[in-house]
Amino acid sequence: HTDGYARLGKSFLREKDGILRAKLVGDPYTRGYSIGRLAQPYIEEQEAEFIDTIREHVPSSVALWLLKVYVTIRNRRLPDFVSLDDQLELAGYVSAYKDKFAYIGPAFHRKLNYHAAHDIGHALIDNPLVGCTSFAAWGSYTDNGHLIMARTFDFDVARSFDTHKVVYYIEPEKGLPFIYVAWPGMMGVVSGINSARIAITLNAGQSDDTRTIGTPVALVARDVMQQASTLEEAVKIIRDSTMFVNESFLLADGKSGRAIVVEKSPLRCEVREPVGERIISANHFLSQTFQKDKRQREYLAEGTSIVRFDRMSALVEENKGRITSETAVAIVRDRRVPGLDTPTIGNAAAINMLAATHAVVFDVTDGVVWVSASPHQLGQFVPFGLDNFEEPVGKAIIPADPLLASGDFQRFLESRDQLALARREYKARKLDLALDACQNARRLNPSDYHIFTTLAHISVDRHDYAAARGFVQQARELYVAYGHERLELDELQHTIDSHAGSN
Repeated sequence: HTDGYARLGKSFLREKDGILRAKLVGDPYTRGYSIGRLAQPYIEEQEAEFIDTIREHVPSSVALWLLKVYVTIRNRRLPDFVSLDDQLELAGYVSAYKDKFAYIGPAFHRKLNYHAAHDIGHALIDNPLVGCTSFAAWGSYTDNGHLIMARTFDFDVARSFDTHKVVYYIEPEKGLPFIYVAWPGMMGVVSGINSARIAITLNAGQSDDTRTIGTPVALVARDVMQQASTLEEAVKIIRDSTMFVNESFLLADGKSGRAIVVEKSPLRCEVREPVGERIISANHFLSQTFQKDKRQREYLAEGTSIVRFDRMSALVEENKGRITSETAVAIVRDRRVPGLDTPTIGNAAAINMLAATHAVVFDVTDGVVWVSASPHQLGQFVPFGLDNFEEPVGKAIIPADPLLASGDFQRFLESRDQLALARREYKARKLDLALDACQNARRLNPSDYHIFTTLAHISVDRHDYAAARGFVQQARELYVAYGHERLELDELQHTIDSHAGSN
């Protein structure tokens, strides 16, 4: 430990400007061992929080055991789809520190399953309640013609994934050096750029295709980073991979100044070309081959993908000819939803739903990436470069969102806590306490429709149907993000109307 750096051989880890950064050098086992040793305290904290999150969602010990058995059986062939180099890196990683969670399962297999957590959750739950949004623009759309790419990575599973995010610089023994953004111990790539100026981001998609097991998508993206020097090479790696979920890969090439989206299902693969000099990606496929898929239609009816896609498209068009890294940061921080004149705070239909573990902006032409400091994409965006990792020449930090200084974000957190309290009191049938907590939440964040939905439920149970009717109307006016939530309000309205009729 010297000058704020923790060093092991040629590798290092340190925290600066609110972001962990790591440089890992050498063969796969050495790189894995290095991050396991250097980041041990962060890894332990992160896994503990991750396990607590799972227990929160699966409180029954029997159900938790059954889930463990199911995942073990389902993923018993997972190593068959992971390259030897990736397995060696993981072996180095798990051998680097004493395992405090061995009671859950052997470290190697447990950590390998964590690398497939996105895929497993996507395949089993098919959850539309999170969403990532991204774009690439170049030529006439950007201020200097550079290829600018930006994305949000919405993965609100545990706070440490946001607070302890890591920007990695990988210098492999074989292949291309690359930068990617993840968390301690994560080998897979969800947002990255390599020395050949190929950049990649991932967005979950939907189709009717299924497969039991395959290569985790983040490891497919890692192969792209380490091996692809052109878009054609990147597409071939993705097309030839065996995946068990649906994913959109936004690919950009800073040399040619062009971007595409590869829409990949377990059985099909299509390349979506840009519209002019820009391309947008959310959580649905646009290639013709997927348009009749039932699961995608159901997802679009329930989720927020189209709303976020349309808003991102509108912002890119509004800023045509003026897009810079700063403009891109403003776009991924956008909190507007349809029908409202002012930004919301925490609405899942917004590009910035306050669920991101990271947001990134690439100047793919220059080989520079700006990464958001916690919380979410509200913190300052710190630049990292392929040519000078920690201090890219001429690239400045982009300031934090004014929402932090105003206190509105802190009030949002307090409001969320009060709403959670209200729901607990309501479940316990303590209606007066639930009402008080809900009103507190409303004062702190009047743009949250969940508060008014909860107030409507409380008012119905208190037989105050006039108040309940008003709360339902207020919730609808704040743009309800999900289909099942709109259905919930319809059912509340029906209950209210039936009592009004009987009176």
